[in-house]
Amino acid sequence: MGCCWGKLAASTDPEYESWIQAALADVANGMHKNITRAAKAYKVARQTLKDRSSGLHMSVKDYCTSRQILNPHPYFTQQYPP
Repeated sequence: MGCCWGKLAASTDPEYESWIQAALADVANGMHKNITRAAKAYKVARQTLKDRSSGLHMSVKDYCTSRQILNPHPYFTQQYPP
């Protein structure tokens, strides 16, 4: 995991979102007793985990998708063989 915490880590580390998802999954599975312990274990912001678990906060990718007015054209979403 990176050396940065909080907003700096969220804006500079591409793996930060995966750490948040893993921490939330561990709390849901009972691996960590509460959000605070999961946040410390994964070095993510406790408030972000709390907000994400209660639905108050979403990832940037999810936000951009929800704000998209037009649906992507099927031509650009098709998977072609290499």
